[in-house]
Amino acid sequence: YLSFTILSNYLSICVILIFKTQNMQFLKTKEVANIFGCTQRNVALMVKAGKLKPVNNHKDFFLFDANEIELFNSKKKLINER
Repeated sequence: YLSFTILSNYLSICVILIFKTQNMQFLKTKEVANIFGCTQRNVALMVKAGKLKPVNNHKDFFLFDANEIELFNSKKKLINER
């Protein structure tokens, strides 16, 4: 089990490095929570509900495309202004 966890973490890091070479910027769950003004748990619940899609499928942490978060947040602000 331990070696599977290590392999899983390694693969997640490889995916991150591949995406970074494509000039994508990533945000951690805590950073997304700060942008949205909510808790990290609320961000995880948004992922579970399908409202947010992380760029990785890791069970211990999420990484989000900064552009997607910015777009989501701007749409959320527009809805709240109505």
